Amino acid sequence: MKFVHIILIAASLSYSSGQSTDYFSKKNSQAIRDSLNMIKFVNPNQAVRFAFEILEKYPEKTPNRVQGAAYAALGQIYHIKGLTGPTLEYLDLAENIFFDVVGQVPPWLQIDIGNVYFSQELYDKATESYLQAFDNFTKLEEIQKNQTSPKVRLDDLAGMAVAKNNLALIAIQFKEFDKAEALYKAGKKLREQRNQYDDLAHSYLSLADLYLRSDNLSKVAVYCDSAEQMVARLFDSDSKQYGAFEENANRYLGMSKQYLAEHYFKLDDRQLALNNLFQAKNYYAHLPIELSRLLNTSASMQNAFENNTEALKDINEGLLIAEKQGLNRERKLLLKTKKDILSQIGDQSGIEKINEVLLLINQEEVAAQNRDLLINMELRNQ
Repeated sequence: MKFVHIILIAASLSYSSGQSTDYFSKKNSQAIRDSLNMIKFVNPNQAVRFAFEILEKYPEKTPNRVQGAAYAALGQIYHIKGLTGPTLEYLDLAENIFFDVVGQVPPWLQIDIGNVYFSQELYDKATESYLQAFDNFTKLEEIQKNQTSPKVRLDDLAGMAVAKNNLALIAIQFKEFDKAEALYKAGKKLREQRNQYDDLAHSYLSLADLYLRSDNLSKVAVYCDSAEQMVARLFDSDSKQYGAFEENANRYLGMSKQYLAEHYFKLDDRQLALNNLFQAKNYYAHLPIELSRLLNTSASMQNAFENNTEALKDINEGLLIAEKQGLNRERKLLLKTKKDILSQIGDQSGIEKINEVLLLINQEEVAAQNRDLLINMELRNQ
């Protein structure tokens, strides 16, 4: 199946140099949605442009699945960028469109809405959204059991697993680690039914991260190793699976090395921590979201190792990546870490400059939200 992804990526990237209007046709509706989903977490800025081009050029202007998917993707991307205003605006538009088209809110969209609540620390509302999504996925899965489309049923199982995982994340916020472990394992069981190796890798990594957070360090390396075995099986199986493409493998292998780095950091093994950090950076090289977050983690470790030159180098590299992709949440985290380091070394002038940058980011967020909402208003009035 790997060749399918290469075709989709090529399609989604080629639009930027002038995609043919013929591409945006009803016969390509599934390919358009797949292309957008392929790049939205790899290159957020490009995905935003592609989504707006879909909304402009797709010939059907009455509510339809492609339009709903474009707005849902915009909501997801702006959530990653830390822009709550347009996130809610676009998810609401997607919700209304899907309700008009299929008579209900898709459970995947309920997951997205729950993620917004989670980021705002509205855990009760997030829990409600994830539970609703799980119930709706379960109902759909029951219907699909007796029908001839196994792929749809497998997608519903995937959604049920994600809902369980996200409920586990809420449990972690309250340090309910046993509850989180049970939820993660329930999600893994669902993924075992689906037998999609990259999803199973994600389950193993979620458990590894949980054991890191709960200081159950003896299990971290074991679960990271299991995740890496799942990634290898993506490509070694007789029939390559849907997730067998480079970005997917690099994401999960990078996560494994990152968690191992944090594992060895907790064990005071500096050499192995730095070695795994280096490997994680290489795997994340073309994944800007993951790389910017890793560089913040790396900076904190370097600071703990009293190597502030490397720490500040990591932060500045992360800031360049985050600024280029408009990842304001990551920019703020990196700047917070930088402020902490500059405070330790007594650089008051540097701290004042960071405060000025943070003010500019807030102004940029308002301008970006207003600009894109105006573009959306123009598209809706066409």
